[in-house]
Amino acid sequence: MKFKIFMNHLSRNGGAEIIAIDGAKMLARKGHRVSICVPRNQVEESLLNDLDKSGVSVIYIDMKNFTHLGEHKDICQKIYDQIIDVANFKLRDFICNNIEKSDYVIVHKMRSLSPLLFKFLRENGNDFIYCMHDYELFNFNAKKIGGVASSIYFYLFRRYFLKFINKMCCPSTFMKSEVESFFDEEKIYVLNNFISGDFVSDDNKKYDVAFFGRLEQIKGIEYFCKTVSMSGRKTLIVGSGSLENKLKKQFKNFHNIEFLGNLSHNNAINLMGQCKVVVVPSLWAEPFGLVAAEAAMCGTYLLVSDQGALPEVLKNVGGYGELIDKQSIIQCSLFLNVIERIFISGVLDKKPDIKNTYNIDFYYKNLIGIINESQS
Repeated sequence: MKFKIFMNHLSRNGGAEIIAIDGAKMLARKGHRVSICVPRNQVEESLLNDLDKSGVSVIYIDMKNFTHLGEHKDICQKIYDQIIDVANFKLRDFICNNIEKSDYVIVHKMRSLSPLLFKFLRENGNDFIYCMHDYELFNFNAKKIGGVASSIYFYLFRRYFLKFINKMCCPSTFMKSEVESFFDEEKIYVLNNFISGDFVSDDNKKYDVAFFGRLEQIKGIEYFCKTVSMSGRKTLIVGSGSLENKLKKQFKNFHNIEFLGNLSHNNAINLMGQCKVVVVPSLWAEPFGLVAAEAAMCGTYLLVSDQGALPEVLKNVGGYGELIDKQSIIQCSLFLNVIERIFISGVLDKKPDIKNTYNIDFYYKNLIGIINESQS
């Protein structure tokens, strides 16, 4: 088969991006012809050589946007991106010139591309799957517009394009239940994300507790830092985000806390195996929980928020860990009590029963099954 994979940003800085890139490479290894379609100004050049060696080509969409700036966009850049979301007609020309009717299209992220993408693909005669990694479709611009205006925007504009989507894939059962509130249940599939890497557990673990991920408010990182600063336990924090500089400055005198910033995927996986407990204190409803799944494969005990799909992921990887409710995360004294109880209870001495539920072979089998069903 010939695949065209749309993503809004060619990088490995997020779970959706990792799934899109590694999924493309996997399809190429299986003998398919694969191309990634991405805006020209949203490409990390360091990834291109690896993709080329893997047999994956990159096709550039000639358009400008500022999605990669995230919360650092100024008001003019926000307005520009909003206009592009409503009227990105360059996509039609791109699809007509680069997407053949025989191509099967997978859309991993359409933020910055506009939901017009779905309409133009249907007009071009393509079958396609939209992989919904987060809330971008039905909660778009919530931070920028907010409240009632955001809801009106969705219902008057973005909801219109749902009818053009052939199949929608969700990374978890939880996310599927969320999508069922506004989309045809018969067109929704669970396509669990996969994890990949050399998962090794170190017998002599260097760190007591660790956080891996984006340093953003919704990830609960501020409460985590405050809590571990009271514990004195050796703590590792891997990742970057809008709160990075603030947190480094606020906790610079706490010598038990080590900030390493962004690391390569392989280096992050290696460090997970050196941690006794990995904490995922998310305050929002996580659509999946890639960090939790990866840490579990390293034999690391999990303390994860009860938000979103995290309880589902914890169960599917073997249950070596426990849940913590959102209120206990916010109240740092309760958060600290939970962490300390883990270390004195003896649960860390138990041998984990790891289940490799989220492997890439399962992902490929399920993906091809969904494609074949949609074409039947």
